[in-house]
Amino acid sequence: QIKNVKINKKSQAVEFIKDGEIWKIKTKKADQSKITALIDGLWPDFIPENVATLDIKHQELELTPELGTEVNINDQIKILVGKTSENGGIYVRFTDNKNSYLLKNLNSDSISLDPSFWQDKTIVAIEQNNLNKLTFNQNGKNSVIVKKDIKWVKEAGGGEVQKDKIESLATTLSSF
Repeated sequence: QIKNVKINKKSQAVEFIKDGEIWKIKTKKADQSKITALIDGLWPDFIPENVATLDIKHQELELTPELGTEVNINDQIKILVGKTSENGGIYVRFTDNKNSYLLKNLNSDSISLDPSFWQDKTIVAIEQNNLNKLTFNQNGKNSVIVKKDIKWVKEAGGGEVQKDKIESLATTLSSF
């Protein structure tokens, strides 16, 4: 099981540590989906095609320690990430192996040395099912909508509100 991932290039580095089921960067919660996408991208379901074994080709693909970005998993597995392919995907190789591969489900946008790229930027997370009341304020006047059973109604007067509009708003509010 993967417990830590470190990405480094030259003197820059960023590290994620898994605390229980939550990935963290330093002491802050990391964006779980970005880290999962990185790990899944580095471990495809199939064996990718070997595209190069020669040092001269590694230089061209930026798969050398001087040019590539190293991804270190559990302080045991080291993968060099090189340049992006013209046809999509990114070139990689294990540091202890001459074989180089093209991973088509990963790109250079998936790998960053900037800690803020990896931080979870969620301000509020609310389960949609837990929303029971919404209050809107326009020009100092409140409008309140409440959930009764499975319907949303206006608190004043009880008129039903369009379900699709409230559900769209609730989806937006659930992870803001």
